[in-house]
Amino acid sequence: MKTPCEINVKLIIPAVRAVIVQELHEKYGKNQNEIASLLGLTQPSVSHYLRGERGARGLEIVREQPAFKSVQDLIEKLIGNKMSDMEVIKEICIICMMIRPKFVEKYLEGVDPASILDCDKIPFCK
Repeated sequence: MKTPCEINVKLIIPAVRAVIVQELHEKYGKNQNEIASLLGLTQPSVSHYLRGERGARGLEIVREQPAFKSVQDLIEKLIGNKMSDMEVIKEICIICMMIRPKFVEKYLEGVDPASILDCDKIPFCK
């Protein structure tokens, strides 16, 4: 059985970070050190995301609407320093919940998406 957190950590968060890193670099002209500072990552991690060595699986899912709009909104807030760390975490959690069904469907063959999607039914996930 795959837990929601396992799917998030192994598949979704790296893909979301990869999209954020790419957008910050390509659209906003941020260099690797600036991106690392904004996201609390190391510069080598940013380099891996930019080269497609990390988070490449699922980029197309993150770039679909409405998830991509949420990612873009998060980027705007990050650039404007308008979010606390807890707010960033909450936004990333919302994005993960939004796109987890598509990740399960595409990458976890034989796993019923309904069996792992409803975090609200897990008391300690609230």
